[in-house]
Amino acid sequence: MNRLIIIGNAFNLANSFKTSYADFLLFYLKKAFKECDVHNKYNDELINIVKHDNYTGIQNPDFTA
Repeated sequence: MNRLIIIGNAFNLANSFKTSYADFLLFYLKKAFKECDVHNKYNDELINIVKHDNYTGIQNPDFTA
């Protein structure tokens, strides 16, 4: 029988580590869009992104990896 036991001691929260699901999702999307910006496309098991000819770049200055 397989078991997963998660014990939380709030070490990550006390030290301001970005370990929430939202932090992971933002990291994942930044990585995907950055690779798409360089290679004109990004594809994995979860997402497929294609950059079109009229693309002018990421307009949000907070969107940096």
